[in-house]
Amino acid sequence: MGEGELTYLVNKASEIGRLHGQLEQRLKYLNFQWAAGAFFLLLGVANLIYSAQKCGPVRDGMATYASLCGVLGVFFLGFAFSNHEAIKFLRGQLRSATAVFESERRHAISLISASKIQK
Repeated sequence: MGEGELTYLVNKASEIGRLHGQLEQRLKYLNFQWAAGAFFLLLGVANLIYSAQKCGPVRDGMATYASLCGVLGVFFLGFAFSNHEAIKFLRGQLRSATAVFESERRHAISLISASKIQK
């Protein structure tokens, strides 16, 4: 087993670690984004319903606030969906990199075992 093959295995393991780190980072923010999006969207809807019962400038101000909350909620939900798609892509990359690494690792182990048997 040559130095190039060992370097390849180390690089592949490093790539797997990097992908895993990216995945963990995105997963950490995903739940927050879904929760914030749902919260602001519901807050916007509640303010629209409540402001419909008022009259005059109070209603106008609350409707504007409700619109801003709704837009903020939609943005958070959009970011969460985008992050969700990126996580699916990263998981696919992680699966393929892990499969290649495992295949190469098994091959390296068989080469090492064969060289020990020959000695």
